[in-house]
Amino acid sequence: KLLNMKTVAERLAYALAIRGMTQSELARRAGVTRGTISNVMKGVAKNFTAEVSLKVARALDVDVYWLVLGEGTATNDTIQRGIPQKIVRRRPADGS
Repeated sequence: KLLNMKTVAERLAYALAIRGMTQSELARRAGVTRGTISNVMKGVAKNFTAEVSLKVARALDVDVYWLVLGEGTATNDTIQRGIPQKIVRRRPADGS
């Protein structure tokens, strides 16, 4: 079944599940509050700040562009194999 993750919350939930990580563990690893993670997960906030996005992506070992924009690939490891290739788009090499 094609995964259609249109929101940061959906991609975050997916990454947490694949990594086997709780919101609390992610918050601790990223150096942010659990409330910050929870607010995005619940849709109270639509996105993270740029700084928090980078910290969360790093803690989850996922690509920040994928997490925030849904573009590119999640990662090159096990999380990527869980995403159907039909929805995976690659960024041009020049970054544009």
